[in-house]
Amino acid sequence: MSETTAAPLIKDTIDVTCDNGDVFYFRVPSPREYARMLSRAYEMRRQDSPNTGGSDYGLDFFAQDLYKGFALFETLLTKADAKDNWPYSENAAGKPVVDSTKFPPVSIQLVPEAYRKFEEAFATFLSGGV
Repeated sequence: MSETTAAPLIKDTIDVTCDNGDVFYFRVPSPREYARMLSRAYEMRRQDSPNTGGSDYGLDFFAQDLYKGFALFETLLTKADAKDNWPYSENAAGKPVVDSTKFPPVSIQLVPEAYRKFEEAFATFLSGGV
């Protein structure tokens, strides 16, 4: 019987640079973390539109990417080099947290852009690219 070993993880973050120069560092998710991110997007849609039950049916692609982007930032963001450090706000204890309900208007364009670039880089990573 031959013994196989898993290939070493090449990197532990996916770095995304938006067109405006903001850079976001997201943790490379395990399958469970990736599912958690998608579940968080569903939860946000359900909260915002209870009559749809959280379905993305009827949402245009931009809105779908916006929700998935909010979930990406809330679940996998490890660091941000962004103007005004906007992804972070303070919680009740004064600690920095990522709360998409407190994102500024500029995030309406940046969040979906970062999400799409993350998905592209993650697909490359999964296929053996770097």
